[in-house]
Amino acid sequence: MGTNIVLMHKNISVAEYEIDADTGRIMSSIKVLEKEHLPLPVQFNLKNDFTAVDALQNWIACRSIPQSRCAFTEFLEKFKVSTPSAAAYKSLGLNLSDQYWFKPQSEEINWQDINLFDNEFVKQNFESNAWLNDSIVSPDSNSNGELPKFWCVENGSRLLYKQGSGPLFQQPHNEVFAARLLEKFKLKHVDYQHCKIGNKSYSVCETFIQPNTEYIPAVDILMARKKTNNENAWQHFWHCVELLGINIEKCDINNMLLFDRIINNIDRHYGNFGFIRNADTLEFQGFAPIFDNGNSLWYNVSDFEMITTNQPAKPFRKNHEKQVQLIDFVNMDFSDLSSDFVSHTVYDVFATAVRTGRITENRLESIVRNVNYNIKISKMRLIQWEL
Repeated sequence: MGTNIVLMHKNISVAEYEIDADTGRIMSSIKVLEKEHLPLPVQFNLKNDFTAVDALQNWIACRSIPQSRCAFTEFLEKFKVSTPSAAAYKSLGLNLSDQYWFKPQSEEINWQDINLFDNEFVKQNFESNAWLNDSIVSPDSNSNGELPKFWCVENGSRLLYKQGSGPLFQQPHNEVFAARLLEKFKLKHVDYQHCKIGNKSYSVCETFIQPNTEYIPAVDILMARKKTNNENAWQHFWHCVELLGINIEKCDINNMLLFDRIINNIDRHYGNFGFIRNADTLEFQGFAPIFDNGNSLWYNVSDFEMITTNQPAKPFRKNHEKQVQLIDFVNMDFSDLSSDFVSHTVYDVFATAVRTGRITENRLESIVRNVNYNIKISKMRLIQWEL
C-alpha cells in the first residue's frame, strides 16, 4: 500500500501523488495543483504522465544522498528504507538550498513549524556513524554530492562542514584558497574557512540561501527548450537563460569560467553553479555566488602530474583552453593581484596540511607556480579582449 504525498513549496500545495514508502518510487500520476510552483524540470516535462513522473523522480534523486557517499548503507539503515529517495520522504525533504518539502497527505504540518531556516535541527554526523539522537529531520538527508558533509546550527547560522577525499584530503584547503582569491578578484562568492575535528579537515561555509530565496542549479533550466542540432552547449544554455528571463550578465559566467581555469577547477558541472530565485514571487534575482571550488588545484594527481595544459573542464567544453575561448569579456580585478599574494596565501592556507605531512612543500611550490602561470596567461587574454 502506498503513501499519499503532497509536494509543498513553503505553504503552497503544488502537486499530489502516491509513493512506495520503502523505495520512494512514485506509484501514480501527478495531480498538479499549482503549475507555476512545480520544480522547473517537472514543469518542462508535463507532456504526459510518464515524463512528468520521471522528471520528478529524477529531481528528488538529484537532491538526495548519492550511493557513493561514505556510510551510505548505515544511512539507509538509520531511516529503515532501501533508497535515498525514500529517506528524503521520511525527513520531509527539508534542506537549506530551496523551499520545497514533502508532506504526508494524512498529516497536518505547517511550514513555519518545520522549515530548517527558522527552526533548530540536530547535527547528524553520517560519515562517522555517530547518530546524535533519533531525529531524522535534517538537511543532511537531502544534500547531494559525494564528499562526507554535515550541516549544523552555530550561533543562529546554518553552517555546512565538508571533508575532502583521500589520499591528500586537499579540497577543504582548496575551498579556502579559492575564496581568498575570489575576494581579491572582487567576485561574489561563498566564503570558506578551514577547521579540524579530531584528525579530519573540513571546509566550513554558511548557506547563501535565505528563508525567502532558493538556489536553482543551472541543470534545472536546460530543458526549458530542446537543444537543436545546430547549437552547442554554450549556445543552448544562453537560449534557456533568455527564454526564462533570468537576469544575469554574460560576464557572470565568463568570470567563473576564467577563474576555474586559473585554479584548475575540473568539476564545474551544471549543479555547481546557478541562480537565486525569490521563492514567493518566483522571480530570478541573479547569479548565485561562486561556490564549491574544492575539486581544483590538481587535488587528484600526484606532485609529478601537476601540469597546466590540456586540463579537463566542465560544463561547456572538455578542457580549459577550449572553454575560455568562449569568453569575450570579464570584469575581474587583476590590479591588486601579485605572485607574492598567491605564494603567501597558498603557504598560509595549507600550513596545517604541511605540518601533518599530508601535503609536501614541493606540492605547494607547484601549486604556486601553476596558479601564477594561469594568472599570467589570463592577463594576456584580458589585454586581447580590451584591444
